[in-house]
Amino acid sequence: MKFSHKYIIVGAGSAGCVLANKLSADPSNSVLLIEAGPMDNYPTIKMPLGASSLFKHKKYGWGYETQSEPNLMDRSINWPRGKTLGGSSSINGMLYIRGQAEDYEAWESAGNEGWGYRDLMKYFINLENNQNHEDQYHGNYGELWVETYQSSLPASQVFMKACSESGLIESNDFNGSVQEGFGTYQVNIKNGQRYSAADAFLKPILNRPNLELMTDSSVLKIIINNKKAIGVQVKNRSGIHVISAGSEIILSGGAINSPQILMLSGIGSKEHLENVNIPCLHDLPGVGQNLQDHLTVNISYKIDRLDTFSELMKPMQMVKNLYQYFFKRAGLLTYPASDIGVFFKTNQGCQTPNAQIHFAPGAGKYNKDGAMEPISGITASVCNLRPLSKGHIELNSSNPSEPPKIFANYLSNKSDIQPMIEGIKKVREIFKSPSIQAFNPKEM
Repeated sequence: MKFSHKYIIVGAGSAGCVLANKLSADPSNSVLLIEAGPMDNYPTIKMPLGASSLFKHKKYGWGYETQSEPNLMDRSINWPRGKTLGGSSSINGMLYIRGQAEDYEAWESAGNEGWGYRDLMKYFINLENNQNHEDQYHGNYGELWVETYQSSLPASQVFMKACSESGLIESNDFNGSVQEGFGTYQVNIKNGQRYSAADAFLKPILNRPNLELMTDSSVLKIIINNKKAIGVQVKNRSGIHVISAGSEIILSGGAINSPQILMLSGIGSKEHLENVNIPCLHDLPGVGQNLQDHLTVNISYKIDRLDTFSELMKPMQMVKNLYQYFFKRAGLLTYPASDIGVFFKTNQGCQTPNAQIHFAPGAGKYNKDGAMEPISGITASVCNLRPLSKGHIELNSSNPSEPPKIFANYLSNKSDIQPMIEGIKKVREIFKSPSIQAFNPKEM
């Protein structure tokens, strides 16, 4: 372990893996990438259908939950975050969806020069190795494997037909010129296995002599001297170490861990830091504020005469599934979190789609340990793409090992309620179509 580097990157998630790749491409740069979690060699990480079992995994996830949400009957909501190489790209649903062009244009209009859709498109194209689209919207020579999932279960085909019967227009590319409509998701799955940011950007370049990777190593705080960040304090099995940075310290720990580290380092609201006995080195009240998330509502239906995940995961079927997966990298276990999607407008005043549906040919309930138990049925979940509700995070204490408090404040802005209601109505409308009614659907 070297105790001095030009660049220190904290967090080997999607951003951290890309940064390590690009910065270490210059041999003169000494780069250290620090990851709190272990290597991503757990077999379930690679198995697409195993994603839900990772959401609260104690070793490969942070196990976060929100504080009691007053607008959700005081429930604490599971907030999965990856804690391994690849970060959340190693535990997520593997769907590859860009933001809408209009969203990026709004960023630029707000004063963020260079963040418009046309500016960012070149980066999307350069990072992408798309297996199904060769046009002005896609790249075919980048590091990140992208393919259109080939849905094989009859329930998914029935849902596609139902969308058409409901008057929705089919889209063959959610990441192309028009996102609105229904279609099959593009995914980061290669040869039947998850293809994370670590697989794409980090593992191919780990042999670079100017790149060092530290796993199972937690950054306790940033070392600051005369208002300048000069290093990090790191804890791992060998003890607590201070590693200096000659040029930059880059926080890429995500929406929860990055502000947590800043506050532990004395950067944040002076009032809050004093409440948890941390000396305030820089009073910056915005740290940990403006937290936003897409609240999702699942609508599940029991159906007759169509096999769903529950029926296809019974013991004898699982023998077949495991054989197909391990010997052919095919079959049920290669399914992503959702195979069919819908983007739509909840009212005529919307210029672009403001709601999204994820369909899956299965249903389930979460156990106390966070794992999902399959139950017979199919599910369409709906989310508001532009929520206005804002939350925040704050420290529990000055102890870095204690999880921060997450206040999501779902539905605190009343404008977020109607899009959710209209989204649920849209799902129910689709399920009233002749194709699905033929299977006697009953909402759970």
